[in-house]
Amino acid sequence: MIIQHFVFPKKKSSVIDVIVMDLETRLDSFLEDNPDRFTDDVVGRVREVACMRDKGGRDSYHLFRELDDWTLYHRLHPDWQGMSPSEINRSSNRAIKQFYDSLLIWCNAKVKGNDRESRKKRNQMKRQVLQYKKPSYHHLKTLDRWIDAKQDNPAWKDATSRQMQRNEVEGGNMFYRHCREFVDSITDSKLEQKEMMAEVFKPQYTYRNYTSVSDWKDEYDKRFAGYLISQLEDRSVPGGAGYVLSLRRWLKKMHPESSRKRSFAMRKIFKNYHHKRRKSPKR
Repeated sequence: MIIQHFVFPKKKSSVIDVIVMDLETRLDSFLEDNPDRFTDDVVGRVREVACMRDKGGRDSYHLFRELDDWTLYHRLHPDWQGMSPSEINRSSNRAIKQFYDSLLIWCNAKVKGNDRESRKKRNQMKRQVLQYKKPSYHHLKTLDRWIDAKQDNPAWKDATSRQMQRNEVEGGNMFYRHCREFVDSITDSKLEQKEMMAEVFKPQYTYRNYTSVSDWKDEYDKRFAGYLISQLEDRSVPGGAGYVLSLRRWLKKMHPESSRKRSFAMRKIFKNYHHKRRKSPKR
């Protein structure tokens, strides 16, 4: 499938000007520069949805019949351009999320099945509409290069294999999957595959040798100074959640019967730390 790229008119308006236009005006502007790209039927359906949206109605994606309908409507939103599926899922923009969810439903209805070819076809359909760039890892020919690629990316450097798999860092899941494919192509031994993956995704930091609260405090000051514990726990800071989890486990091991001592230690590390007391059951 050939993916064609189209750009909003540069001669008449800037991107900022295009964003403040209503959708029908954007459509007319786009068609002026690309008069023969879409059929009259496609333009008619997109115009109907655009007009409904301009009047304050909801996006009526059920009117779309062809992939070109989705493609053209997507082009009318400059702020959506180039966003990958993972970026859309993490975005706070409800409009693009609704568009993407509706597109997935439509693609699944058009191409059914969970075999490799069906999944490939649906991915091609999504890429034609969204036109995002898919990273390539063909240049990583050795395990050392995969290790370097992970360490050279600031967002991935401290991320665990679980964080990468869950795509908690941008592009993590795709990197992990391609690395898995590379490892699988080298050896059929499950043990060797496991060891190689562990080499790439081994934790950058280990806390096994920590013996005092001062050790944990020094680590916090070096890597997470200024962050609240809530910011570390919600995984917004690479390595933060793992640090807090390991700290809590260590304190539980050191003071299994005293929540007061554990809270005191937490306050030494985190400013404004408040222990959440459990509510006593009502009698």
